Amino acid sequence: MIKRKKVSIIGLGAMGMSISKVLLSSGWDVYGVDLRSEIIDEFKGCGGYPLANTSEAAKNTKLIVLMVINEKQCDEVLFGTYGGFENFNKDTIVINCSTVSAEYAKKTESRLREYKTGYLDAPVSGGKKGATNGTLSIMVSGSDEYLEKSKVVLEVISSKIYYLGIEIGLGSSMKMINQLLVGIHIVSAAEAINLAKKVGLDFKKVYEVIKHSAGNSWAFEDRVPRMSEEVNEITSTVDIFLKDLAIVLKKSEALNINLPVSKAAFNQYRKSHESGMGNEDDSAVYKNYLDI
Repeated sequence: MIKRKKVSIIGLGAMGMSISKVLLSSGWDVYGVDLRSEIIDEFKGCGGYPLANTSEAAKNTKLIVLMVINEKQCDEVLFGTYGGFENFNKDTIVINCSTVSAEYAKKTESRLREYKTGYLDAPVSGGKKGATNGTLSIMVSGSDEYLEKSKVVLEVISSKIYYLGIEIGLGSSMKMINQLLVGIHIVSAAEAINLAKKVGLDFKKVYEVIKHSAGNSWAFEDRVPRMSEEVNEITSTVDIFLKDLAIVLKKSEALNINLPVSKAAFNQYRKSHESGMGNEDDSAVYKNYLDI
């Protein structure tokens, strides 16, 4: 009898749910943890096995993927009242795909080492589309032994795995650089689209021309269509980029480096947040320019 592959996904948001579906369709037994009952119902309907918390997940699987929003949630699901630490052991590997600071990644790896538990600093890029198609890019740092043991799941959900070295935090540092660029690109796209409207250009033609010109970016191509209409589907929120660019600015302050463009982009996400758009799709930053 062939032993089935098992994995737990902690956090079944747009990204976590999408990679769960990819793994389920690839024949994995997927256990999931999320606080939202409607999300759990969807997950169960897809063939997943809902669990109450990370502690239960650690009893059922050796590979645990974190896909949560921030460092606070990571701490809660790992070390909180119902965190997995109670049942972590030397065979457990925590694969943290969440966007966190390099400093947090290092601290968490050190805490998990007390339980002889493995940790991979493994943030991802590619958005919901990449998660849905199993074509994420994964930026990994940590023990090459843990990476080899984790590839069995990482290779299913990604098309590119970049191993950045043994030092925990290198993966999160690379994601920080990626988020700096994407965060700026989304704001730049919002400015360009609103300027185009002001000078009388047709929205669809602007999108088509730029998509095939030097001014294009992944963010322009992916986000601009959602700047022309009310967004029903949320793939990443304004507050997520507010958090991600805050990581960038905190690091720049620690290094005494001035990043004026990053600061300007951060201020646009902050303005959107203060206008009540924090939980809207991040493409909503274009609304900041509507009254200009």
